[in-house]
Amino acid sequence: MKILEQFVALVTGLAWPITVIVLVRMFYAPISTLISNVRKAKAKDVEIDISREIQQAAALASETKELTTPPKQDLFDAWAPVRIAAISPAAAIIEAWKQIELAGVRAIRRALPDVQIERPNTSMHFARFLNARNLLSGTSVRVIDQLKMVRNRAAHDQEFVITKQELDEYLNTAVKIYVKLETIAQPAGAGEALQRA
Repeated sequence: MKILEQFVALVTGLAWPITVIVLVRMFYAPISTLISNVRKAKAKDVEIDISREIQQAAALASETKELTTPPKQDLFDAWAPVRIAAISPAAAIIEAWKQIELAGVRAIRRALPDVQIERPNTSMHFARFLNARNLLSGTSVRVIDQLKMVRNRAAHDQEFVITKQELDEYLNTAVKIYVKLETIAQPAGAGEALQRA
């Protein structure tokens, strides 16, 4: 009788762990697929947002006359963010944004040499500043806004995911803004107007 009681106690003690092991082995593939899909769904939500922001920036850039001329291919190929893209898409986006900010500051210095500006204390300061002086269109400011949103995700989102096509579209749009900012010069009569003011 004692042996039978010990056997029942053993079976009762092992029933729960054995059931769990059998169920996990039976459903391992579906559970693993479900878990990976949940991760992908979360990553896709971010990816969809990024894709939408990049598409909006590209669409806005194509709408405004000042950004429709594509940069020369050799300039695009030599641009630092494009070279970085092969190594790290997020780093390429961050570098492209840095280049845009610096080009914005240089544009202000060229167009308005009497205005003292170091580096803008907010990243959109240069775009709004140039727009307020009719040196940059409102559409270009919105493109810069969209590019900044993607840059912020690249810099701060640990699960940042971007496709090659989206990265190319981001960099193509960013280089158009960069070229536009680098071509902003002092408007005719601006020096005289500043002197009178």
